[in-house]
Amino acid sequence: MERTLVFSSRVWTAPVGGDAPARYAVQWRYADGRLEDVGIGRPVVAAVEFDGSVYFVDGSETLFRFSEGETLVHRDVLEAPALSEQGDRLAYVVRDETGPESVRAEVHLVLDGRDVVVDRSLQSFGAARFTPDGAALLGVGAGEGGVAGVHRIALAVDGDAVGARCLSNCELRVGRPWTNFVANPGSAQALQFDGDQVSWDAHGERAVRSWR
Repeated sequence: MERTLVFSSRVWTAPVGGDAPARYAVQWRYADGRLEDVGIGRPVVAAVEFDGSVYFVDGSETLFRFSEGETLVHRDVLEAPALSEQGDRLAYVVRDETGPESVRAEVHLVLDGRDVVVDRSLQSFGAARFTPDGAALLGVGAGEGGVAGVHRIALAVDGDAVGARCLSNCELRVGRPWTNFVANPGSAQALQFDGDQVSWDAHGERAVRSWR
């Protein structure tokens, strides 16, 4: 019987003034309305179904894969994984503070049983969403010294990473006067695609960019 992964209840919320994300119980919902525990055994911050497994982030910013048993995928995962519209690829972002460079947003793509790092060109990257063709990710990020804006990351799975392409706030720099600042989308769902264009609400106005 067809089933869907759902957040069935909120089980923990940060105290007033705290910024930790809420945690939820996840269950399977069947077409007849019946609910069934997934079996993870603890509340999660985010969860998606992918490739026959449940990928979830717990309160320690750790990504796991669950299918009968639990497998560690990666630590320091910043937010919910992104799932392509076709359901054939998943992406997640790791905060990497271990290398000789400054903090990097390490973007991973899971596809055909492989986990590939596709970009490390930005210091931050979040609110990620696949483009409709699944060939790129859009999200809010910033390079070194730059102001956060929307970026496009091409998913070069079999070749060298090509780097992120900036779509908004590209010339703005921290510590300098800002002109023509475009407010960023507040979530991945705020990015709306229409053909070759992507748009989002920017404080009451509509920001529109070409994503291809």
